[in-house]
Amino acid sequence: MIYTITLNPAVDTYFKIREEIKSGELNRALEQHFVPGGKGINTSLVLKTLGRESVAMGFIGGPTGAFLEEKLKENGIKTDFIHVKDGITRINAKFINSEGAVTEINAPGINLTKENLADLVKKFAKFKKDDIVIISGTLPKSVPVNIFESTIKTMAKIGVKLIIDMVGTPLLKVLKYGPQLVTPNKKELMDTLFIKARNDDDIIAGAKRLIKMGAVSVAVTLGKDGVLFTNGETTIRLKAPKGDIKNAVGSGDSFIAGVVDEMLNSDDIIKSVKKGVAAGSATAFSVGLADKELIEKVNKMMQ
Repeated sequence: MIYTITLNPAVDTYFKIREEIKSGELNRALEQHFVPGGKGINTSLVLKTLGRESVAMGFIGGPTGAFLEEKLKENGIKTDFIHVKDGITRINAKFINSEGAVTEINAPGINLTKENLADLVKKFAKFKKDDIVIISGTLPKSVPVNIFESTIKTMAKIGVKLIIDMVGTPLLKVLKYGPQLVTPNKKELMDTLFIKARNDDDIIAGAKRLIKMGAVSVAVTLGKDGVLFTNGETTIRLKAPKGDIKNAVGSGDSFIAGVVDEMLNSDDIIKSVKKGVAAGSATAFSVGLADKELIEKVNKMMQ
């Protein structure tokens, strides 16, 4: 089974606007849409469109949490959330102008108790050998940075395949347990390692540092410039296909979904990264998350 873990999910509110937001003035939206948000949630949604079942996990609360869970169920996504009694799932605002540029305001998220975190650790006990566990996104402020360390150690011992899309100290804490893939973008790589990445060589050097710390492979996503991938022995740069970029939100999460889908098809990491680039690019070419038809079309462009 595939599990996506989003500790800080959200309801994303998209506002389509004609121009950039003007500070201190009244701004009017042309359209408004509410969708389930959070990195792992996006990955579950794209996996579903690719025909893969997954279980979305994390913490939700209040009416926004109920909305998020109901929308996922409407999309055929299995859920195993922890319901936080006194918390409300955050609402993020995303403003998209006529050129597709996105201005985002992300809320901090639910305050979690020690009991909430203990409940999550209990759920981790269900994972089995060869399960794929994708841990994505930011930690709520109330969550200690070492929350995953002991449980990930246990997962690694039993043969769970880990994909980590986190940054900073939370990522560095778990690298020694050998995640199959970590997927920072360029800025996240620089911020995590306190480096400047002026060119591809700098990015590759940073990625290889993560491998020395324990990661099996690293894919650094570069937006419209594609992906730099290395497993320490093989290093490749995959360019993203050209297209009309409408919305880059969720592209990195779609990348992970594409990688996992192809991993299960062929267990070929290079083909998997190509499928990831195709899925990420397809989402960038879409108003929302990409559908299967467009992902497959873009994937053929990658061959």
